[in-house]
Amino acid sequence: MNKFILFLVVFLLPLFGKANVLKSASSVSTTKVKKAVSTEQILQDFYVSYATNVAQKSDSENGLLKKKWLTSKCAHQVDSLVAQTNADPIIRAQDFDTKDVKTLVVKHLRDDWYVASYVYGYSGKLVVIPVRVKYEGKQVKIDYISPE
Repeated sequence: MNKFILFLVVFLLPLFGKANVLKSASSVSTTKVKKAVSTEQILQDFYVSYATNVAQKSDSENGLLKKKWLTSKCAHQVDSLVAQTNADPIIRAQDFDTKDVKTLVVKHLRDDWYVASYVYGYSGKLVVIPVRVKYEGKQVKIDYISPE
């Protein structure tokens, strides 16, 4: 009987421990995937709204979007670049056509990095915009937009 208990303790207990560790690691991985997919959708919605507003010349609406979805540091950098270059670094263009909105796609790269892309209708060129997000509480915000 003592050998049987020893067998259970020595061989089976580590297996149950591993199962819990694997289950825990799987749970963390699943949570990260869900968070990335959710963030992709938030960024997709942001970019579609922002680009549509640019196409419709709704600058005031985009001011509200920037305030909600960009960190204050990023919003300041964007405003500064717009003043210097007369081009919008969020979309890497001066203007936007509503037809181009249909080509907008946001994908997760790794960690807190995502990429927004679209086909610029006037030139047919693929525009790729890497962005880094930051979580302020449960709110995701764009913290950095890579320069061209």
